[in-house]
Amino acid sequence: MNKTFKLKIFIIFILPTIAIGYFSYYFISMKYKELNDSIAYILTAKSIKSISLYIHNIQIERGLSSGYIEAKDREMYLDKLKKQQIKTDKAYESFYNSIDNLSKSSNKINVILYYKNKERIKSVLEELHKLTSIRERVLGLDIGFDTIISYYTKITTNLIDTINSLSAPFLNFNFNPIDIYRLEKLKDNAGLERAYIFNHLLSDKFDNDEILKIKKLIITQENYKKEFLTTPSIEVLNLYNKIISVEIENNLKLYRKRFFDNKLTSKDAYEWFKTSSDRIDELEKLLLKIIQEYIADVQNVHKRAFNALITTLILWILVIAAFGFLLYILNRFVNNEARMLEDLRIASYAFDAHEAMTITDPNGTILKVNKAFTKITGYEESEVVGQNP
Repeated sequence: MNKTFKLKIFIIFILPTIAIGYFSYYFISMKYKELNDSIAYILTAKSIKSISLYIHNIQIERGLSSGYIEAKDREMYLDKLKKQQIKTDKAYESFYNSIDNLSKSSNKINVILYYKNKERIKSVLEELHKLTSIRERVLGLDIGFDTIISYYTKITTNLIDTINSLSAPFLNFNFNPIDIYRLEKLKDNAGLERAYIFNHLLSDKFDNDEILKIKKLIITQENYKKEFLTTPSIEVLNLYNKIISVEIENNLKLYRKRFFDNKLTSKDAYEWFKTSSDRIDELEKLLLKIIQEYIADVQNVHKRAFNALITTLILWILVIAAFGFLLYILNRFVNNEARMLEDLRIASYAFDAHEAMTITDPNGTILKVNKAFTKITGYEESEVVGQNP
């Protein structure tokens, strides 16, 4: 009877405990996955940020290199070019480290993203092995404009495609990855326009084929800008309006008009480079701000998941501890109850002995008599209960 009662009590409490345990485990698993995913997304976003910064520096070096080979007063641009090459190398270190971290990550999301882009990244790194040689040829004036543009643009194109691929998971956080891709393409075409016009002005030539290329680059920029402005979230659009200056856009348009009217000369080359760079710098600032906002969002998700995980684990431990303590109390109660029943059983045997016995209250009033009392005295139990002996 004791064992059966214990079993019933155990079953009554174990079923809800199993249910609580199951749902807690499900919730913990979900939060643990969310935690791991957020770590992967943070790493990926930081890689995208470093790639974007490297693209930006490569674009500036491309523009300065394309102008340097045509400039008559090269000393004026040599210091700027060498300083930019140092900046590009520093940006490369950050880019390489971020890709290396991505390749070493054991997180499933990072592994998939890295192997999806492995060949493209490998191609970029192979091209970058030639960078020292390209720089030497630029400084030695042993390279043509088309070769410079082709070399650097091949790198930026591959890196932009890598960013586009790496940003695919951003959709999981209500973020449109196409925004970054369109801005990067807009910026790269703006960089090409800067390089073409810069080279054109310093060479004091007016090549109709290059003029057509420049016009196509402007049209392409406008298309990417239009596409970007049709899809962004309110947050991204607010960032665009806050960062992108109307004044700089108008200055750029003014320089373009003067260029196509053939009113700019080599003396205006650096001012053109600076004006177009101001706009490109704003686009880069916008890109980095969008990426940083995304990183902040994912970090908040990571923080919430971590806190929820810890809280759930603590509650789970407390529930298990409470259940164990309850079982301990119930076990003691059942054991005490069993001892009391055993005592009553023994007492009943003694009470039913051959000696006449009565049970009274503290005032002496009879509460119960045994069979021997009835047999010896002749009084029935109903006759004596409530009487005083």
